[in-house]
Amino acid sequence: MLYSYRGQVVIILQKRILFGSEIAEIKIPSSNEILEVSITELEPLPASIHIAEISLRAIAAKTQAQLLSQELLAPTASNILPLPHQILVLEKVMGSWPIRFLLADEVGMGKTIEAGLVLKELKLRGKVKRILILVPKTAMVQWQQELKQHFNETFEIIPTELLAQTQKLFSTSTNFNLFLYYPQAILSLDAIKPLDYRKGWSPEKIEEYNRARIKSVIEAGYDLVIIDECHKVGGSSTAVGRYKMAEELCNSATNVLLLSATPHRGKRDHFQRILQLLDPDAFIELPVPMEELQKYVVRTEKRKAIDYEGKPLFNKRIAKIITIQYDKKRHQLQKKLYQTVSDYIIKGIHRAEQDKNKPYGFLMLLFQRLLSSSTQALLESMQKRYLKLKTKMVQPLEDVVAPEELEELLVQGLINPDDESRLEANLENTAINAPTELEEIQKIIEQAEICLNNEIEAKTEVLLQLLKEQMHQENDYNLKFLIFTEFTATQKMLQRVLEQNGYATVIIHGGMDFAERVQVLKTFKEEAQILVSTDAAGESLNMQFAHIVINYDVPFNPMVLEQRIGRVDRIGQKHPVKAFNLLLENSAESRVYEIIETKLQAILEELGIDKTADVLDSTLAEKDIQDLYWTSLLDPKRMEQKEAAFLEEIKQKLLQYKSTENILPSTSPQEISTQRTDNIQQSPLPSWISHLTESYLLLKQIPYQTALEGIYVKGITEGTTKHYIFETHQSFNYPAAEVLHLQHPFIQRILKEFESWFYPTLPILKLPDADIPKGYFSLWQLIAQNHLEEKKEIVPLFFNPDFVNLPLSAEEIWKKLMTLFKKYPYTCLQLSEEDTHQQTTLQEIFSRSEELLYRHFQNLQRELQKNTQSHYWSSMKNFASQQKRIQKIGLEAVRQKRMQRLLEEKEAFEKEFEISSKITPRLKPLLLLQIQ
Repeated sequence: MLYSYRGQVVIILQKRILFGSEIAEIKIPSSNEILEVSITELEPLPASIHIAEISLRAIAAKTQAQLLSQELLAPTASNILPLPHQILVLEKVMGSWPIRFLLADEVGMGKTIEAGLVLKELKLRGKVKRILILVPKTAMVQWQQELKQHFNETFEIIPTELLAQTQKLFSTSTNFNLFLYYPQAILSLDAIKPLDYRKGWSPEKIEEYNRARIKSVIEAGYDLVIIDECHKVGGSSTAVGRYKMAEELCNSATNVLLLSATPHRGKRDHFQRILQLLDPDAFIELPVPMEELQKYVVRTEKRKAIDYEGKPLFNKRIAKIITIQYDKKRHQLQKKLYQTVSDYIIKGIHRAEQDKNKPYGFLMLLFQRLLSSSTQALLESMQKRYLKLKTKMVQPLEDVVAPEELEELLVQGLINPDDESRLEANLENTAINAPTELEEIQKIIEQAEICLNNEIEAKTEVLLQLLKEQMHQENDYNLKFLIFTEFTATQKMLQRVLEQNGYATVIIHGGMDFAERVQVLKTFKEEAQILVSTDAAGESLNMQFAHIVINYDVPFNPMVLEQRIGRVDRIGQKHPVKAFNLLLENSAESRVYEIIETKLQAILEELGIDKTADVLDSTLAEKDIQDLYWTSLLDPKRMEQKEAAFLEEIKQKLLQYKSTENILPSTSPQEISTQRTDNIQQSPLPSWISHLTESYLLLKQIPYQTALEGIYVKGITEGTTKHYIFETHQSFNYPAAEVLHLQHPFIQRILKEFESWFYPTLPILKLPDADIPKGYFSLWQLIAQNHLEEKKEIVPLFFNPDFVNLPLSAEEIWKKLMTLFKKYPYTCLQLSEEDTHQQTTLQEIFSRSEELLYRHFQNLQRELQKNTQSHYWSSMKNFASQQKRIQKIGLEAVRQKRMQRLLEEKEAFEKEFEISSKITPRLKPLLLLQIQ
């Protein structure tokens, strides 16, 4: 007789009397736990088994068999349907060991998903356990959420503040290491970069501080390091703090994934440093043969990417320049203000040149950008400067913006709210001839105030007209618009004006944390019509539910524009993307933009180079753009000559790019196939998981209701009734539903609960209309294993009453058993009596099954032996590679400790290999059934 203990079937191993009470030693097969309990706590089970359990066991075994037959596990073990190019990336990366790759797909191609697939695959194969992800601060929460949502992987964010507090509490002499407590961690790129300077600290203290920070991460033993936006750690030399940090980490980790759409940045030495993070010895000099680079770099371009049906993944893009003219009557005051400010800026630039005061020149450039943005932005900045000069309240700052950083921010148009106040405060320390400047600023302030009180800005008028035109053109008066500006003052002004004109408007700025930005994005998607954003705030947010981008302020760098448009021109965009760039007629900005956007486009077309690629980021130098801008502003007559020289120089650079710099290996269209996604889309797993769930609910007598897609049931993951679906791609149509995928904890629990057969007798299947032949059906899990790896196979067997093996019948019966619960939902099968005949039958089934399965075991054994030898040589190669990397660790104590540990690991590995590689067979039944 069978018994249950607290709802679980148990096997009684022995009984005994203890102090007058009868005690049973029991085994719980689902957990292999052995307990001693009072016999009174055991409940006899009925002499039958629910047919739902038979179906459930058949489905669970079929699911496991499907997984065992797959080359890649991550796509089916994740809550996402990867695109063809993403599966190709996974195949290429997993084809090497150790994993040291640069994922260099273009912007918007889903590199985060690709990295998630790789780490999931590595974890499913047991190759990595500890993972560290370094990302820009603004993207930390997004990474955390996507890894949880799509891959069911929990990563903890380590706040920078916590690191600082920990370092204060625990001196470098203690052994406390915070990182040991975070096996899967996300960290800001700057959280552990070395300090170059801190007020009041000696060089020795800074060095000690830096050593302690990086040492703790290295000693935490992360076996996979992922660096997002890795071009940000490339630096201008190997001495830059971020690069030193990345170099130490990559040298210490076995597996490294670097992510960047723009890894070379137009500088060969920069690209070389990035590649040396992967393998310092392979990239001593560039270029290297393409076949060598392909071992480390994988890249897919947007124009080559396809969707699940083989169609181009990205829609057509329409870009248009809208030139704004000042009307003689309506914009008279604005035109006068523009001239006054331009005169002030030109004088200021000349002052800066005479006094060799570069920051003051940058200040003038900032004011020019403010003037082009909005009168409101100009006024607020002028008022701040006037107050500072008037009261002489200028104070030196600890957080100084370096001149080269100023140049990058101002020339590229990358000013954002995170930098704005810091930028202005630094520049306000650059007074030259303050009394004269005070008079000029006061005049500008007065004119700006009069403008704001008496005229509507020309750019704002054009913007409002453009919104109406687009809504009318697309016949959609709820059409959504994404507007970009560089300054918070302009952003607030636009929000006010747009709301006054009846548009529901939200804003995102750098002062918001990621959670706040996500909430605003949700409001934009569901309620608001317009989002006004800055460049910094727009990072890491995907908005493909909108398709119109308006650049109220136009940056000079085309890649900044590309990144803005990339917020909507992403995977999942269903409409052609429109981008409108607003420029004042005959302004310095319009003259420069005309050259970069229009005339440069002609050169690109002539050379056959795609403008949306990152080639421009590699060829347009900030200094070249700055020189153009200065010429446009100070000496427009020389603009034609300067323009010709600029375009000729760029053309030569582009020619060089085609011949030498374009060394990134690009995936060919022939490699990207829908067959990979077809195999996943046509996978029977979702259907099987649906059957698995329903049979389990029926077995446990949990009521549920079927729906057009999925089921409604109470109590699976929470106490309320919820909609559950089984097809990942259906989550787009049912956003409120929860996907029950293979990695879902509920499904994993079912598979674990029914992974072995523990009934000591045979259920008897006797269904007159089931169309199943008589005999004995069984499912077996066969395992060949050593200490390094195991190989599994699930095999169905069917013997007729005379114990003749019928393999075709075994497969057919297996399929039918999977859906029997639907046809006979309330049927229970009788369990055969535990008599001598029954035991003889079971012994015969086991004996004949073992004979038949020996051939299967031999195949598994050969495969395992081959893998074991491959593992040995791969491990030797890996030890040699690690040894080289460890030799490059800059901290001597850490280097020696890691080297000693590595040599000990290698010696232990070689000693244990022969013993560990000995193969042991295991065989266990998953289902036994007598069919009458």
